[in-house]
Formats: sequence, C-alpha cells, structure tokens
Amino acid sequence: MSQICLEGIVSVRDVCAEQFINSSSGYDLMDAPEIDIVRINDIANAEYNTGLKILKNCVRLALRDIETDFISVLSANKISVTNNSYDVITGNFSAQNINNASGQKGIVIHKQGNSGVKKIRLKKIRIYPVNDHPSAQLKFIDSGKESVLNIALIGGKVNEFATDYFVEGSDVKILLEGVQTYSSELTCLLGCNGTIPNDCGYVKGWNGSSETQREGFGINAVFSCECDYSQILCQQSKNFVGLLIWLKSRIYALEERINSSRINPFIIYGQEDAKSQRIELLNEYNSKWNVFIETIPNLITKNDDCFVCNKSKIVTNV
Repeated sequence: MSQICLEGIVSVRDVCAEQFINSSSGYDLMDAPEIDIVRINDIANAEYNTGLKILKNCVRLALRDIETDFISVLSANKISVTNNSYDVITGNFSAQNINNASGQKGIVIHKQGNSGVKKIRLKKIRIYPVNDHPSAQLKFIDSGKESVLNIALIGGKVNEFATDYFVEGSDVKILLEGVQTYSSELTCLLGCNGTIPNDCGYVKGWNGSSETQREGFGINAVFSCECDYSQILCQQSKNFVGLLIWLKSRIYALEERINSSRINPFIIYGQEDAKSQRIELLNEYNSKWNVFIETIPNLITKNDDCFVCNKSKIVTNV
C-alpha cells in the first residue's frame, strides 16, 4: 500500500525549533503525556542520534503495523483484497500523419468505475516527435494540479520515459506544447484493441480544447491500476486511525526507553512506570482497534472492484 496520505496523519514537531505542524488528525507525538521533551534525547542511539529521529521512527513503525493489521483483518473476515494489476498500453504510433505544434495536446486517461481505492499508476510515457527538442516539457494535469517533467526529445524515434506516477483523481491529462509529433492511434478506448471494457481505465485524445476519440498527438502511455487500501485508513484519520497511530507510536516510544542499553538517570529510573504505561496503552489501543474494526462493513463499498466480499461476521486480530 502507498503511505502517501498516511504520513501526515500524526506529526512529530521539533519543539526546540518551535515548529508547528498541522497533522490531518490533530495528533502530535510530542503532546503525549509520557514524552519528556527535555529528556527525550536520552533515548538516542547509534542508529537514531536524536530523540526526535527516534520518535519519527516510532510513527513510521506504527504506520507499518496498522496497515499490515488492517489487511490481516480484511483477510480474516473473508474480504479478499484484490490487486490484479496488468499493464495497459494506450495506442500505437504511426509516421504516416504529422500533428502540428500549436497548443497543448496529448492524451487523457480515465479511471474505469467509481472505486475510491483503485488508483491509476503511470509507468511509462512514450513520445514520437518529428524533430529534436532538447528542452521540452511534459505536463501532467491531475485533480486540477499541474506538474511538469523537463525532458529532452530526439526527433524521428520513439522516446520513452519511466514515470511511476500515481494519479490522485479520476483522470489525468498528459500533454506536450510546441512539439510537432507523429500520430499515435489510440486503441485503448472503452475496450482495448476492440475488446470489452477493461476494469482499469480508458484513454481519449486532447486537441487543446476538448477530448477526441482516436488521436493521441504523439503520446502513448503504459499504465496499470492498483488498489491503495491506505485510502480507507486516511478517510478515518479523524475518527479512528489518527488516535490508533498516536497510541501505537507511544507504545513504541516507551519500548525504546524500556529496552535502551544507555546508562543515564532517565533510562535507569522510571523503568517500572514506563512498563505499566505501556500495558495501559496496549489495552487502550486494542480496545480502540476493535471498535474501529466493527466499522469495516460501513467503510467498504460493495461494488468496489478492489474488494471481494464473502459474507461473514467481523472478527478482530488483536
């Protein structure tokens, strides 16, 4: 799963720098009552040489655990997580026709269906320019946001660029401006190469002002669809998941103190308190986790092709 949206749910601010971070859940590990801001560097080690780095790693470990546990719960409840990813190629190039260089032209890839979990993953972009363009710009317009990839194009041949870009919205425009190109005949329409519609996506051309049916204006793409289950967790950042990550991170922070080999008053004294606090947090975490798991039937869309539901009651894994 992708952790892009999860990474901002719980923050770890640098209090020495008077840093303020607005996490999506409202939780910051530095606000935990057992975190001694003055003494936190006393748990630093060779791998993480400051307390701040250790706490950030605690959040990272908590994210990993919660993602893994979530998938395990889905499996335990006979809710199959599917990721039948396969590559889709948008079309074929032809040197018989030439497109002029005016305006922003290219292709639009649309996600098939209404899945909130499925994401289009752009793997490669292929461009067939007529002439050399040492400083061309390839533009991606996704959910109203534009990003630019600076590229050098060699004329008269197909240029390929690896992208590994996950589309946030339901469609993405891939455009060139001021580049004369050979034709790219789009074959992956509602069905690819004349087949029935695939469950991933389809492509249209973009002539600078509107979508077209067959012409991709010198651009082809290789893409796939992947199920990003972290989206469900992110949607629950304020309701459950933020608190769960916060609690799990605190457990890891206490374990760093309990298991530390350093010899200083902060480590030596208060060990028993740290152990009892850890047990209390574990109990609270398990209780909150079980409540969260009870909400799963309401979180999963039955017609989402990232899930295959076989009716059963909800069980937990903690």
